[in-house]
Amino acid sequence: MQKLNLWSNRFAVFVGNITKYLRYILTGHLLIVLMFLFGWVAYNYQNWTNAVPEDFPIEIAIGVVVGTLLTHSPIRTYLRDADAVFLLPLEAKLKQYFVRSFIVSFIVQSFQLLIVLVLCMPFYNQLRETSISLSWLLLLAVFLKLLNLLFQFAQQFTPIPSKMLREKVTIFLLNVLMITMFLRQDYWLMIAMVGIFVVISLLEANKIYSTPLPWERLVSLENDFMNRFYRLANLFTDVPHLKGQIAPRKLLSRFMSTQYQSANKTMDYLFMRTFMRANGYFGLVVRLTFIAAIIIFFAHLQYGSLVVTLLFLYFTGIQLIPMAHHHHYQMWLDLYPIEESTRKKAVTSLIRRILLVQVGILTVVTLFAEGFLIGALSFLAGAVFVFLFLIHVKRKV
Repeated sequence: MQKLNLWSNRFAVFVGNITKYLRYILTGHLLIVLMFLFGWVAYNYQNWTNAVPEDFPIEIAIGVVVGTLLTHSPIRTYLRDADAVFLLPLEAKLKQYFVRSFIVSFIVQSFQLLIVLVLCMPFYNQLRETSISLSWLLLLAVFLKLLNLLFQFAQQFTPIPSKMLREKVTIFLLNVLMITMFLRQDYWLMIAMVGIFVVISLLEANKIYSTPLPWERLVSLENDFMNRFYRLANLFTDVPHLKGQIAPRKLLSRFMSTQYQSANKTMDYLFMRTFMRANGYFGLVVRLTFIAAIIIFFAHLQYGSLVVTLLFLYFTGIQLIPMAHHHHYQMWLDLYPIEESTRKKAVTSLIRRILLVQVGILTVVTLFAEGFLIGALSFLAGAVFVFLFLIHVKRKV
């Protein structure tokens, strides 16, 4: 009974934290942007389904999308750092604790599958004369999600990271093939693959009963998830729970050391290193730029490409602003004989360069996808947005 109370208390704390920060996230300008984006997607959804070419491999495309969602099957355990010490003697009695975590993760991720399938199936029905029952496809996807969750949890007991990667790639390909074969109505081959996956999952699940719990890995996964959420919440309010993460990036660090030699570029050097190495800022910009480029190039939205460019510039810029306060609590910065205005200028200059580079990349993609006129308009709109956004940045930093 106490073990179930432990899980209930942990889950209540988790929901409380998420709810508390969501109140800050889903207010103001972001909510307006999201409502605008949702309305725009809903308005153009029917046009997108009609615009897909008849020879488009829709089965493979849906297989990749759903297969990715199936393969990504983390189990939320709500563990804390101290649990690796204080709950270790109770490891053999925590079965119900992890069963509850498994069930909650399964329900939440099954709901995500439902949303994705509802969005994907109109594309399939538009291109194929024979329709597939969404209920049967959802039933298959939910069953595969159950197997993936079991496999992923058991995989945490594997001490070899390279083996984990190989197994994950194999399971991803298997997920894609099973969904693709179902959509192509090749049911016997699909059933054979499902049978193979069931055997693989059950064999992998034996590790759960024969190996001690990997406390450090489970706690690390839980901390990674919460840190990602806290970094998002930190864009809107101060988050005392946020833990910084540093990436080496040796090649980029070597390049930066040759570009900032003079003493008057101290703050420029500091914030460039912060952008390259700390809290995933660099990876965030790369991912958002890549996603925007893919949407512009393949969706053929014409003037809608301008909207995509401006939205992703906004998403990038708003998430770079907290970088200005990254070193706020480090007193050693006060030892430098540098004015506060120099720090603000360095941050503003860095954000401007990042956004202008993003504008340039998305403009080139728009030129190839939509032609010169829309590409030129995209560049002008992006440049104007950067100018106006920097006014907002100067108030925040």
